[in-house]
Amino acid sequence: MSWITALNQVYDNSLNQVEAKDKMLLPISYSTQKVQIEVYLNENGDFIRAARLADNKQMTAMPVTEDSAARSNGIVPGVLCDKLIYLAGDFDQYFHPKKRGKDYFDAFLSNMHDWIEKGNAPEDIKVIYRYLLKGNLTTDLKKAEAFEKEEDMVRFVVEYPNESVTIGSWEKPEVIESFENYYVSKLENSDICYATGEDTQIATKAPFKIRNPADKAKIISANSDERYFGRFIKASDAAQIGYITSQKVHNALRWLIGKQGYKNGSECIVCFSVKGNAIPPVIDDDKDIFFDEDDTVETGENYAKRVNKAIAGYLGTRKLDEQDQIVVMAVDTASGADQGRLAITFFTEMVDSEFYDNITKWYNNCSWCLKYKIDNKVIWKTGTPNPKSIIEAAYGIQNDMDKEILQVNDKLLKKEIDRILPCIVQNKQFPKSLMETAVHNLENPLRFSTSMFKDLLSRTCALIKICHVEEGRGETDMALNKDNNDRSYLFGRLLAILEKMELDTYSDQDKMGKRRPNAIRYWAAYSKKPAKTFQLIRENLVYYIAQLDYGKQVYYQKLVDEIMMQLKNIDGFTNIPLNENYILGYYCQNADFYKKSTNDEEE
Repeated sequence: MSWITALNQVYDNSLNQVEAKDKMLLPISYSTQKVQIEVYLNENGDFIRAARLADNKQMTAMPVTEDSAARSNGIVPGVLCDKLIYLAGDFDQYFHPKKRGKDYFDAFLSNMHDWIEKGNAPEDIKVIYRYLLKGNLTTDLKKAEAFEKEEDMVRFVVEYPNESVTIGSWEKPEVIESFENYYVSKLENSDICYATGEDTQIATKAPFKIRNPADKAKIISANSDERYFGRFIKASDAAQIGYITSQKVHNALRWLIGKQGYKNGSECIVCFSVKGNAIPPVIDDDKDIFFDEDDTVETGENYAKRVNKAIAGYLGTRKLDEQDQIVVMAVDTASGADQGRLAITFFTEMVDSEFYDNITKWYNNCSWCLKYKIDNKVIWKTGTPNPKSIIEAAYGIQNDMDKEILQVNDKLLKKEIDRILPCIVQNKQFPKSLMETAVHNLENPLRFSTSMFKDLLSRTCALIKICHVEEGRGETDMALNKDNNDRSYLFGRLLAILEKMELDTYSDQDKMGKRRPNAIRYWAAYSKKPAKTFQLIRENLVYYIAQLDYGKQVYYQKLVDEIMMQLKNIDGFTNIPLNENYILGYYCQNADFYKKSTNDEEE
């Protein structure tokens, strides 16, 4: 299935879904534009009142022709809503005669008259036409104190006696249907649509405003026959698409991006079901899509159950549909600008079951106990880091220690999100180099505040976990594994013990301040020459150990002796650099300390 076929089906399956006007699935031959003035008329075409619209009510879905939707210069009139110069017969009386306002006005009236004569236009269009013929719109707007700029756009509302609900002329079903039938019948360029194979009216200009209302980039464009020289006689030989199909495809893509698209810089990523079924978002910058604030049991097994439960919630009462296609696609321009050609930078399709299987694997295999901020309260919950937080773990720089913000180059962020996307939706192998970069970023903990370092540590553990799972090394447990004899894991445990021994001597003021223990300050050296650096840190802790009560001294010494024995048994107490497992050992030993101290407080 091509992207055109998929979006064409989405349009047909979702046409009855109506949302906020700036996110609605547009009808055929409709586009969106911000309108500043709303004019009310009575059934006789007399002016009643006018009002300026608030910013949040300006976005208007209006009927357009191919030319008016793509106009830039010249006299290219719309058919219902337009700029004042097209609608006001008295424009030249108030503004610059050199603009030839009458030519714009006459062109607009000609369009509207043709619709009325040939398209069986509804009564609203006839009423508005009768009013515009009077040629005093500008005068009426000035009297109503609704005028501000000559570039203002205007829309109309016709009020009828005994009408219980008054809606704008541009959004009435009979107006929408009438204009579509009228305009399509006017199109003369009939040929084979390359998308559907039908003999139908061919689109001569493709719509824009795909990623946002200001987007001028087109996903289908052929404005010069010369670029096809030597291959085709004319541009239409390379590709041509039916007008109705073009409208459906572009409107569906625009609607999906506005409703559920993810903005990766200038790139837009959207995931959708061709049949219009609700599906979980594949990327979310806030928190993972299976986050549950009320879930108090923090284990990987419980998180897996939560993922499965959430998947079942999206499926509802329906079963997995092998006939439904899930499509993930991304669009962007080469330069990232709102001009030029819009390319499809990513496209994949899969059946229902494959999609849910892939995202279930991702969220289970890349899960860890992560930091979340809910209502200004920090909580730690099992979850999966979103792509942006993964890239921050690998490349993030904290420029201000007082702010929990990581800076990443925008181009790098966009590039790396594109690398992670296939891992989520296609079950592609996670790039190990990204995990190794995150491990390397942690080797300089003094560049981060204490809380940020802990946050990055957890994210990195999640990346180590998914890499280990994909390499067939089994599940990585968040709980401390005292039977793990991996050399790096053991050295990581030792580092956590050395840190805890020193922290236990700190006052509350020290802990609240910026004082950092020796284990953190020597972190980079420890990862490269662990045996030598362990001895150095241990010597520096003599003074701190002496301050501990006898029970703690015995407890910590016993832990160190047990781990040293494990290292001796594998001849592991050397200066060979550590691999990523020392991160896991450090985290798990620290988590075990926290767990024990919490239990002691409860007892």
